Amino acid sequence: MHHIRPHHLLDLVVSSSYEERMVNVVLPKLHAPLFFDTAILLALSKLVNPRSYFEIGTFLGIETLNMAANLPTDSHVYTLDLDEESLKTAKQEGHDKVVTGIHMEMQHKLAFLGSSYEGKITSLYGDSNVFDFSPFYGRMDMIYVDGGHDL
Repeated sequence: MHHIRPHHLLDLVVSSSYEERMVNVVLPKLHAPLFFDTAILLALSKLVNPRSYFEIGTFLGIETLNMAANLPTDSHVYTLDLDEESLKTAKQEGHDKVVTGIHMEMQHKLAFLGSSYEGKITSLYGDSNVFDFSPFYGRMDMIYVDGGHDL
């Protein structure tokens, strides 16, 4: 396994101008991803240049929106999180229950809903521990796992 310090990842993004290094990012506020986390994820996406991106853990849809805004125009974003039905059988510990409660309250107000990027995002629902990922095998260029934080 090759280890790399996160800030060195940013140096791997080769560009002929500073403008090519520009990204669109939702300004953080309560419950938003940290700038550095988003920067690392966007740097990875510039290296991979994915046309198909899958994230596990939509939460408030902020990182989903960040990715959709910065991926190539012909790319598509899939995002998976719990809904009321899948929550009924999900096994969660304390911290995840709190995060899920916030998600459930806000799931109809996700950051990308009503945005100009909504059309390139597909929301999927289910527990990632039992979700059938087989339709996506071999089809994703980049996958980001940020859900199910229990040990």
